[in-house]
Amino acid sequence: MYKIKPSLLDDFKIYKSGKFEKPLGDVINKIKGVFISTKQMAIGKIIHKYLETGKDAELEKEEIVQLSPLRNFNITCMNEVRFKSQLTNDIVISGVLDSLKGFMGIEYKTGARFWGVDLYESSVQWKLYCHALSLKQFNYIHIQIGGTKHPYYFTIREFSFYPYREMRNDIINLANEFIEFCILNNLESYINEQS
Repeated sequence: MYKIKPSLLDDFKIYKSGKFEKPLGDVINKIKGVFISTKQMAIGKIIHKYLETGKDAELEKEEIVQLSPLRNFNITCMNEVRFKSQLTNDIVISGVLDSLKGFMGIEYKTGARFWGVDLYESSVQWKLYCHALSLKQFNYIHIQIGGTKHPYYFTIREFSFYPYREMRNDIINLANEFIEFCILNNLESYINEQS
């Protein structure tokens, strides 16, 4: 039985596409659980914490003013959802959704750049979440972080995607390619649920 996280499938898909020239070593390290935090990731965690809890000790007043409309919306729906879903007889997907409101999933993304809606549309994350949680709609809220120090300024974008007929097959095909990649690179033990 293989246990796969959506972020691993997305990293593999990006590597396979060659779009961002993602090094093979980065993909292998992520599968092995080696994680290198960046300054942007640290800021993203602070933003997530504020959206989830309202605690703003690490944010400046100007930053809170920019993010507070999202926080006000989230008071009614910010509820992290952990799930484990059987994709096939031998593949289990496990993940964490930032927020669930009825049949709509919401995921917050932060970063110094916005690579465009197309990048997110091709992502497997939202498709997996829609499939596993029977969602009717999936919203990304992207918070682009501007500046190099506090106070940062934020550009906020929101866009939605919807399940489609062949979505499950697309997920299964990518998951099988990923498993084959892991086997060929002696990484199978990292995705084997019994390990």
